Amino acid sequence: WRGIDPARVDERAERLGYSLGTCRATLAERLGVTVRVTRSLDRSGLAPHSVDLFYSDSVLQFMEPGELAALIREARRFLKSSGRCFHVIDCVDNQLHDDAPGSRLAYLSWSEPTWRLMTSKYLNYQNRLRMPQFVALFESEGMASRVIDPVVDAQDVAYVKRRFAGDPRFEKMSMEKVATRSFGLISTVA
Repeated sequence: WRGIDPARVDERAERLGYSLGTCRATLAERLGVTVRVTRSLDRSGLAPHSVDLFYSDSVLQFMEPGELAALIREARRFLKSSGRCFHVIDCVDNQLHDDAPGSRLAYLSWSEPTWRLMTSKYLNYQNRLRMPQFVALFESEGMASRVIDPVVDAQDVAYVKRRFAGDPRFEKMSMEKVATRSFGLISTVA
């Protein structure tokens, strides 16, 4: 449902439920779907091996790497052996809007200490991990992962090549992967 306004998803579920003569909650119950939204999943309270799907849309880029690793470990614990993670990850500066001048990847040029001064865990934090780093983090926590639907803009690739060629943070990545704006990540317990 990528790119669909969440209100429209709710509207579609309500219409589907109405067409079947039931409300959305009853429809979910009939389909065996339980939705859990929580502020902190690192201590979810979910039973081990009890979840089929762990889904997020534009959330993981706002987590510090250590918190993200804890979340992945927790997902491994609560996912069924056939369970899947599906995450949509947005890797651009979320403070800079599409109509603003400049690259939405310019936030990568700030040093880490400067970036920490500009953001905080509780206000405007964004981790700046690139696609290969997200994949490596999931895999280091025992999840087999594959990327789907990466969005790469030619202007961003040109910007990254100009600005970050030789940058040690990205030396083991292709510039196209550094420039990836967003992607889907499907992971399973390895």
